[in-house]
Amino acid sequence: MSEAILKAVLESAGTGILVVDFQSRIMMANALFQEMWRIPSRLMETSDDAVLLDFVCDQLEEPQAFPERARELYHSSEKSHDLIGFKDGRVFERFSAPWSSTVRSGGGCGLFSTSAIACAWKEQ
Repeated sequence: MSEAILKAVLESAGTGILVVDFQSRIMMANALFQEMWRIPSRLMETSDDAVLLDFVCDQLEEPQAFPERARELYHSSEKSHDLIGFKDGRVFERFSAPWSSTVRSGGGCGLFSTSAIACAWKEQ
């Protein structure tokens, strides 16, 4: 698949998408991911996930737990689903999966979305 086609697929998705390699480098992300997390372009250009984690943690209700969980997911061979609460009331659903069982240990893809389920959870 060409890079242009892959980029078009990423940008057409209705979810924010982040792909990280086994060294926690950002391989790709779509514009919706950047918009949802309110990440400045200059930070996205670094390709350093640690920089992004530091930035987004200030927005979260549980800033200490988020980077720990993200790092666990980068090195997990399991799929995962959880909810992320923000100080401003937003809630994202996160679906995470490793690249594949044949890829070197670590790295994965995270899909982030808002949904009725996430909003209902926040209201509880």
